Amino acid sequence: MRNNLSWVALLSAILMFSSQAYADGLRIVSSIAPIQAIVVAVVGERAQADLLLKGSASPHHFSLKPSHARMLQQADFVILVDPGLESFLEKPLRSFNDAQVIRLTDAPGIRLWETRKIGVLEKESITSHSHSHHHGHDHDAHSDDLHLWLDPNNAIAVAEYLVGVLSKADPQGHPVYQTNFEQFQIRLEQISREVETQLKPYRNQSYVVFHDAFQYFEKRFDLRSPAVLTLNPEMAPSAKVVREIRDYLAHSDARCVYREPQFSPAVLDSLAEGLDVMTAELDPLGDSAMVNKDYYPQMILAMAKAFESCFAQSGR
Repeated sequence: MRNNLSWVALLSAILMFSSQAYADGLRIVSSIAPIQAIVVAVVGERAQADLLLKGSASPHHFSLKPSHARMLQQADFVILVDPGLESFLEKPLRSFNDAQVIRLTDAPGIRLWETRKIGVLEKESITSHSHSHHHGHDHDAHSDDLHLWLDPNNAIAVAEYLVGVLSKADPQGHPVYQTNFEQFQIRLEQISREVETQLKPYRNQSYVVFHDAFQYFEKRFDLRSPAVLTLNPEMAPSAKVVREIRDYLAHSDARCVYREPQFSPAVLDSLAEGLDVMTAELDPLGDSAMVNKDYYPQMILAMAKAFESCFAQSGR
C-alpha cells in the first residue's frame, strides 16, 4: 500500500512538473505591439511573449524576414487582429492549425465598426453602423475597420478571450491569467473614466486625420468624426480629396491635422501649407521598445493627451 502511495505521489509530482514546464515554455507571438501588450497583461511572466512588428513598422506594409519565420515556427500560439489587417501573415500561417492561430475578430464581446469613407465625415456618426463579432471566419473583414484595439472595451474583451484560450492549453495557469485579467480590466476602466473627463470639453472639435485608424477611440470617447485623407496609407490620396479637405480646413473651425509616425508626413505638410492649422501626431501602435503590462493603458492615455494638446493649443 505504501509503495502504491509513493508511486501516486511521484506520478502527481511529475505531472505537476510537466504542466509547469509547459507553461514556462509556452511561446506566444503577437503581430503588433498593442496586442502583445494585452497578452503580456494577461500572462505576466508565465509565458514568453514575442513581437513581430517593432519600431515604426506598420502592418499595412510589412515584409517577414527569416528571423520572423523562425519565430512563427517556434510559437505555440500566433495572435493577430485579422488577416485583413496583417495580410503579410496569410501565407505563413496556412500551415498552422486553427488552434494555434488566434484571430481577435473572433473574440466574443468585441464591437466592430464598418470601414468609413474618405473625405469630410461630419455626418458619419449618424449613418455608421457597428456589430458584434461573427463567430468563425465568415465575416467580410474588408468591410470592417480592423483597428479594433483602440477601444478599451474591446481590449477588455480580447483579454478575457485570451484567458479562456490560454487556460485550455495551460490549465494550471488559469488562476494567474484570471487574476491578471481582472487587474487589467480594473485599470482600463479607471483609465477610460479619466479620458472621458479629459476629452469631454472637446467633443465638438473638428479635425483631420491622414489615415482613418482612430474610429474606435473616437467612438468610445465621443469625439467628432474627422475629415479623412486615405483609408490605405500605402496609397497617396487623390487630388480631389486633398482639395476637398484643404477647402474644409480653410472654411471650418478645424485647426488640428494628425499624422502617424509610421508614415511620411509629406502629404500632410503639403495639405497644411499656407493654412492656419497645427500638425500633431497620433500613434495607433505606440512605442514597442518596452512592452509591459501597463503599455496599453499608457498608449490610450498618450492618445488622449495628443488630442487634448492640439485642441487646447488651437484655441478653438
